[in-house]
Amino acid sequence: CISCHLSAGANASDRPELGGGQPLATKFGTFYPPNISPDPDTGIGRWSALDFLNAMKRGLAPGGRHLYPAFPYTSYQRMTAADLLDLKAFLDTLPAVKQANRPNALPFPLSIRRGIGLWKTDPVVEKRAIDALQDMLVASGVLEPAKRVAYENVVDTAFASKAR
Repeated sequence: CISCHLSAGANASDRPELGGGQPLATKFGTFYPPNISPDPDTGIGRWSALDFLNAMKRGLAPGGRHLYPAFPYTSYQRMTAADLLDLKAFLDTLPAVKQANRPNALPFPLSIRRGIGLWKTDPVVEKRAIDALQDMLVASGVLEPAKRVAYENVVDTAFASKAR
Protein backbone atom coordinates (compact mmCIF):
# COMPACT_ATOMS: atom_id res chain seq x y z
CA CYS A 1 0.00 0.00 0.00
CA ILE A 2 2.88 2.33 0.86
CA SER A 3 4.29 2.53 -2.67
CA CYS A 4 1.18 4.33 -3.96
CA HIS A 5 -0.68 5.70 -0.94
CA LEU A 6 2.08 7.24 1.22
CA SER A 7 1.32 10.88 2.02
CA ALA A 8 3.64 13.62 0.78
CA GLY A 9 6.44 14.17 3.26
CA ALA A 10 5.64 10.99 5.22
CA ASN A 11 8.10 8.16 5.63
CA ALA A 12 7.54 4.44 5.35
CA SER A 13 7.65 3.80 9.09
CA ASP A 14 5.90 1.05 11.04
CA ARG A 15 2.86 3.36 11.13
CA PRO A 16 2.86 5.07 7.73
CA GLU A 17 0.51 7.89 6.84
CA LEU A 18 -1.51 6.66 3.87
CA GLY A 19 -3.21 9.86 2.76
CA GLY A 20 -2.35 9.30 -0.92
CA GLY A 21 -2.29 12.14 -3.42
CA GLN A 22 1.17 11.63 -4.90
CA PRO A 23 1.00 11.66 -8.73
CA LEU A 24 1.33 8.38 -10.59
CA ALA A 25 2.13 9.45 -14.17
CA THR A 26 1.28 6.92 -16.86
CA LYS A 27 0.83 6.90 -20.62
CA PHE A 28 -2.93 6.96 -19.90
CA GLY A 29 -2.79 10.12 -17.79
CA THR A 30 -1.98 10.92 -14.17
CA PHE A 31 -3.59 9.02 -11.33
CA TYR A 32 -3.65 10.34 -7.77
CA PRO A 33 -3.94 7.42 -5.35
CA PRO A 34 -6.67 8.03 -2.78
CA ASN A 35 -6.49 8.40 0.95
CA ILE A 36 -6.75 4.92 2.50
CA SER A 37 -6.10 6.07 6.05
CA PRO A 38 -8.77 5.44 8.70
CA ASP A 39 -9.90 9.07 8.56
CA PRO A 40 -13.71 8.87 8.56
CA ASP A 41 -14.22 11.91 6.31
CA THR A 42 -11.48 11.71 3.68
CA GLY A 43 -10.20 8.14 4.01
CA ILE A 44 -11.74 4.69 4.39
CA GLY A 45 -12.60 5.01 8.08
CA ARG A 46 -16.33 4.65 7.46
CA TRP A 47 -16.03 1.77 5.02
CA SER A 48 -17.77 -1.40 6.12
CA ALA A 49 -16.19 -4.83 5.76
CA LEU A 50 -18.30 -5.34 2.64
CA ASP A 51 -17.16 -1.99 1.20
CA PHE A 52 -13.53 -3.03 1.67
CA LEU A 53 -14.04 -6.50 0.19
CA ASN A 54 -15.86 -5.05 -2.83
CA ALA A 55 -12.95 -2.69 -3.47
CA MET A 56 -10.30 -5.36 -3.04
CA LYS A 57 -12.04 -8.14 -4.96
CA ARG A 58 -14.31 -6.38 -7.46
CA GLY A 59 -12.75 -2.96 -7.96
CA LEU A 60 -15.87 -1.19 -6.71
CA ALA A 61 -15.94 1.76 -4.34
CA PRO A 62 -18.81 2.20 -1.87
CA GLY A 63 -21.83 3.16 -3.92
CA GLY A 64 -20.74 0.98 -6.85
CA ARG A 65 -18.35 3.40 -8.61
CA HIS A 66 -15.70 1.53 -10.61
CA LEU A 67 -12.12 1.93 -9.41
CA TYR A 68 -9.48 2.48 -12.08
CA PRO A 69 -7.26 -0.54 -12.69
CA ALA A 70 -4.27 1.54 -11.55
CA PHE A 71 -5.49 0.07 -8.24
CA PRO A 72 -4.49 -3.57 -8.76
CA TYR A 73 -7.60 -5.21 -7.29
CA THR A 74 -7.10 -8.18 -9.61
CA SER A 75 -3.97 -8.95 -7.58
CA TYR A 76 -6.06 -9.72 -4.50
CA GLN A 77 -8.33 -12.34 -6.06
CA ARG A 78 -6.71 -15.30 -4.29
CA MET A 79 -6.68 -13.67 -0.87
CA THR A 80 -9.33 -14.95 1.48
CA ALA A 81 -11.96 -12.63 2.90
CA ALA A 82 -10.44 -13.21 6.35
CA ASP A 83 -6.99 -12.11 5.14
CA LEU A 84 -8.43 -9.02 3.49
CA LEU A 85 -10.35 -8.11 6.62
CA ASP A 86 -7.13 -8.54 8.61
CA LEU A 87 -5.54 -6.07 6.19
CA LYS A 88 -8.41 -3.62 6.80
CA ALA A 89 -7.99 -4.09 10.55
CA PHE A 90 -4.29 -3.23 10.19
CA LEU A 91 -5.05 -0.16 8.06
CA ASP A 92 -7.46 0.96 10.77
CA THR A 93 -4.56 1.05 13.28
CA LEU A 94 -2.57 3.54 11.19
CA PRO A 95 -2.71 7.31 11.65
CA ALA A 96 -5.80 9.00 10.23
CA VAL A 97 -4.85 11.57 7.60
CA LYS A 98 -7.28 14.41 6.93
CA GLN A 99 -6.59 14.96 3.23
CA ALA A 100 -9.15 15.13 0.45
CA ASN A 101 -8.61 12.93 -2.58
CA ARG A 102 -7.37 14.61 -5.75
CA PRO A 103 -9.21 13.88 -8.99
CA ASN A 104 -7.27 11.93 -11.59
CA ALA A 105 -6.05 13.84 -14.66
CA LEU A 106 -7.13 11.55 -17.49
CA PRO A 107 -8.10 12.40 -21.05
CA PHE A 108 -11.49 11.59 -22.54
CA PRO A 109 -12.72 8.80 -22.77
CA LEU A 110 -10.54 7.38 -19.98
CA SER A 111 -12.01 9.97 -17.64
CA ILE A 112 -15.38 8.19 -17.78
CA ARG A 113 -15.40 5.56 -15.03
CA ARG A 114 -18.49 3.85 -16.35
CA GLY A 115 -16.48 2.48 -19.28
CA ILE A 116 -14.26 0.58 -16.86
CA GLY A 117 -17.13 -1.78 -16.15
CA LEU A 118 -17.12 -2.90 -19.77
CA TRP A 119 -13.68 -4.45 -19.71
CA LYS A 120 -14.48 -6.17 -16.42
CA THR A 121 -17.16 -8.24 -18.16
CA ASP A 122 -14.96 -9.49 -21.02
CA PRO A 123 -12.07 -11.84 -20.11
CA VAL A 124 -10.18 -11.00 -23.30
CA VAL A 125 -10.46 -7.27 -22.64
CA GLU A 126 -9.55 -7.83 -18.99
CA LYS A 127 -6.42 -9.77 -20.00
CA ARG A 128 -5.39 -6.89 -22.26
CA ALA A 129 -6.02 -4.42 -19.45
CA ILE A 130 -3.94 -6.44 -16.99
CA ASP A 131 -1.14 -6.73 -19.56
CA ALA A 132 -1.33 -2.96 -20.25
CA LEU A 133 -1.21 -2.21 -16.53
CA GLN A 134 1.86 -4.38 -16.10
CA ASP A 135 3.48 -2.73 -19.15
CA MET A 136 2.80 0.63 -17.51
CA LEU A 137 4.31 -0.50 -14.21
CA VAL A 138 7.41 -1.89 -15.96
CA ALA A 139 7.83 1.31 -18.01
CA SER A 140 7.57 3.46 -14.89
CA GLY A 141 10.11 1.32 -13.02
CA VAL A 142 7.63 0.14 -10.38
CA LEU A 143 7.63 -3.48 -11.58
CA GLU A 144 10.67 -5.48 -12.65
CA PRO A 145 10.08 -7.21 -16.02
CA ALA A 146 10.94 -10.59 -14.50
CA LYS A 147 8.14 -10.17 -11.95
CA ARG A 148 5.31 -9.82 -14.48
CA VAL A 149 2.47 -12.17 -13.60
CA ALA A 150 0.70 -14.41 -16.10
CA TYR A 151 -2.97 -13.59 -16.58
CA GLU A 152 -4.02 -17.00 -15.26
CA ASN A 153 -2.25 -16.25 -11.98
CA VAL A 154 -3.92 -12.86 -11.61
CA VAL A 155 -7.58 -13.84 -11.79
CA ASP A 156 -9.61 -16.66 -10.29
CA THR A 157 -8.92 -20.05 -11.87
CA ALA A 158 -12.60 -20.44 -12.75
CA PHE A 159 -12.68 -17.07 -14.48
CA ALA A 160 -9.40 -17.68 -16.29
CA SER A 161 -10.67 -21.00 -17.66
CA LYS A 162 -13.54 -19.09 -19.34
CA ALA A 163 -11.02 -16.80 -21.03
CA ARG A 164 -9.14 -19.62 -22.75
